[in-house]
Amino acid sequence: MNVLGQRFEGARVLDLYAGSGALALETLSRGAARATLVENASVALRCIEANVAALGCGDRVEIHRGDALAMLAADNRMYDFVFADPPYASRALMAIALAAAPRLVERGRLTVEHDRREDAPALVGALVRMDDRRYGDTAVAIYGLAADLR
Repeated sequence: MNVLGQRFEGARVLDLYAGSGALALETLSRGAARATLVENASVALRCIEANVAALGCGDRVEIHRGDALAMLAADNRMYDFVFADPPYASRALMAIALAAAPRLVERGRLTVEHDRREDAPALVGALVRMDDRRYGDTAVAIYGLAADLR
């Protein structure tokens, strides 16, 4: 979160493969206006619902059960931040980046957690890798729109 700075004020956030919802909920605590969380696992969905209830932020959260890539294909809303933490075995970084690019606003960011052995290409469609961090077996790639660099 600190790599992205304090740019969350008023942001619209999409959290794919949301797990516990911690990433999206953290952005709300840093001033994001709304968060949409997408998760397919029943246990994780119950965890998200409990966390949202405990934090009392249900009026700023949408929770969707389903496939993250299908959500990106069906959703026409724009987001300031898209977070994705897909199962490492899916090797979904490229597919997520291509599907998320049209959902990013100007100066928006896509952050994808992935296995360090999976390549995070410098360019993926309309996106350019802005940062790449490694933490043990985990890597985090941050992408922005190439058009924003002009």
